[in-house]
Amino acid sequence: MHGTATLASLTASRLVVSLLVLFSWCHGVDAAFYSSQRKAELREMAAETWRHAYNSYKRVAFPADELLPLSCGKQGHDRSNPNNGAVNDVLGDYALTLVDSLDTFAMLNDKFAFEQAIRETIEHVSFDVDSRVQVFEVTIRMMGGLLSGHLLAMPGTYNRSDPSTYHSSIRGFSLPWYRSELLHIAHDLGRRLLPAFETPTGIPFARVHLQRGLRGKGGKGESGETCSAGAGSLLLEFITLSRLTSDPTFEALARRAFLAIWDRRSDIGLIGNTIDARSGAWMHGAAGTGAGIDSFYEYAAKAYVLTGEEDYFRVWEAGYAALQRYVRTGDGFWYRGANMQTGQLTSVLVDSLAAFMPGVQTLMGDLDSATRSHAPYAFLWLRYGGLPELYDTHRRQAVQLGYPLRPEYIESNMYLYQATKDDWYLELAEQVLHDINNKTRVDCGLAAVFNLETGKLEDKMPSFVTSETLKYLYLTFDENSPFLRDDSAFVFTTEGHPLEIPLPPFDSVSRPSPSPPANSPSTPTSALTCAAHEPVYDQRHAHFLSLSMNQRVDWEHARWLAGYQPQDEQREVDEGRWTRNGWCEMPLGEDPVVASARFVDPLQTIRALVLNYLRSAASVTSNILPGLAPSALSVSLTPSADAAPPSLPAEPSLPPSPNPPAFLLVQPSVFANLHLSRTKASSSSLPPQQATKSPTLDPRN
Repeated sequence: MHGTATLASLTASRLVVSLLVLFSWCHGVDAAFYSSQRKAELREMAAETWRHAYNSYKRVAFPADELLPLSCGKQGHDRSNPNNGAVNDVLGDYALTLVDSLDTFAMLNDKFAFEQAIRETIEHVSFDVDSRVQVFEVTIRMMGGLLSGHLLAMPGTYNRSDPSTYHSSIRGFSLPWYRSELLHIAHDLGRRLLPAFETPTGIPFARVHLQRGLRGKGGKGESGETCSAGAGSLLLEFITLSRLTSDPTFEALARRAFLAIWDRRSDIGLIGNTIDARSGAWMHGAAGTGAGIDSFYEYAAKAYVLTGEEDYFRVWEAGYAALQRYVRTGDGFWYRGANMQTGQLTSVLVDSLAAFMPGVQTLMGDLDSATRSHAPYAFLWLRYGGLPELYDTHRRQAVQLGYPLRPEYIESNMYLYQATKDDWYLELAEQVLHDINNKTRVDCGLAAVFNLETGKLEDKMPSFVTSETLKYLYLTFDENSPFLRDDSAFVFTTEGHPLEIPLPPFDSVSRPSPSPPANSPSTPTSALTCAAHEPVYDQRHAHFLSLSMNQRVDWEHARWLAGYQPQDEQREVDEGRWTRNGWCEMPLGEDPVVASARFVDPLQTIRALVLNYLRSAASVTSNILPGLAPSALSVSLTPSADAAPPSLPAEPSLPPSPNPPAFLLVQPSVFANLHLSRTKASSSSLPPQQATKSPTLDPRN
């Protein structure tokens, strides 16, 4: 009897398991199943793509800085045009692609090529060159590459009394003949960058000449304008250099610069885009997570991971809380520009550099926010076959269609796969790998995409293609990489160089702590809550077998935000959007940030501006713009604290459209200085936006 019951129980269990597997398969018939063999095949495909790119550089361009893949040429510092910042900020005639790629040989487990590259670096790389370069770029690319290469090549046993003998915890690449040559070259570079820090604020000048230092006595010929990312993202490389050389100068200067930026944050905890290195005054006060700001937050988090010092974590915690409250959209998918003083919306545009954020969120444990912020970028890639440089989140259209083979989205995808083991991220990585090979591969390497819609290519292959983009693709499919183990001591820099450090902080270094906000010294910014967050995803709507991101309810909403519509699902969408598990979930019919009460609504503002102008000109608006007036919105073109602005009658608002009328397609600056009040919500009016200028520095060219 007992045996019969046991047999029946086993049979029932097998039936249930079979039904569960079948049911799961039915709800994800297009999902890929990645065996170890399949991942190994994709890993080797990524490695072959990397070798094609790097070998093309070595064959055609070395020892120049970068490869020109379409013309099969090479490029270095533009000496014919010293003001060519797009080239000269990065390229200094120091074999950039070679040095930027050193540690990738270790990732690919190619010790022979690694040793050859180390020898070539020692032979060819010198910073005694007539080149004026950007401090940020030469630090993250050249210094980072030299330091990671040194750590991997260093042989022998670590002697605590001599920090320069510290070596990587990965021992398969040590070279018996190596004698810290790369560390000496990196130290020389660090000393050549020191003049840039000779400012009253400690915020470094953006550029320095590697032989002559600054322009004019005391840097009087230098522009004071620099960006938060450029000045505040030197920590990982400078800390590592100081710890390995026993020279505390570099760590102290990088920390001072980082805190000088942070201590000038607004009362609501946001930092701006560009700042004057001399006075410390903000020059462009738009906050966000994109170009000019991105890696400041990345290095706050990673400096804590690298050093364990809580000051960096406190900066990350407070800064991230402010981003979550003021920059993140209500549904949690986008991070868009906001006025650093008021938190009000300044732009509906997002750039591709901001795709780094999901990776840092994953690293710091906020997996829910990471999956949300990553999803729209994933669908943008699926829609365009690459990540456009600039995307309008309201119109749901790319406004700058270039893709210079940037790595940020691919890096975040790698982190999310490592954290979740969700095969959806492998699907995305495989699509990226195929797109790069199909769209950018040419005889001489890989070419940047000038226009994703037309397929037109550009004659450049930035060094980060071999130092980051293809490296992260390879690591996504690598099941056994020692660089990604849970117990790994490595931290990847913003240029993809793995660093680890040997010693605790120098006792002799003055270590200022982050200052509290000026208006509330007793209340940290991290105490802010995110009450405006209204996620689309509701676990109650999820099927109990839905384990993958592409079966979540908000998966469809993210796809809608990116404007991605696969052809084979057109009928499904025409009849109503459906999730993979069959639950009908219509996407929101409005822009979630624009509709949020805590932001200025740009469309209603522009409508009101147009109506107010037409009304003042005695135009008949009902014949020109029927039904276009905003509901209970009052406008004043000249803000005044004494007089209330005239009110407009409430009329039905237009439904949202991905293709609004041409007169609505204007830059945010048009409505940046309007004085608004929502009469139906509050009698008080919002403060006007501060007029700001466009940023002039992009730390990632």
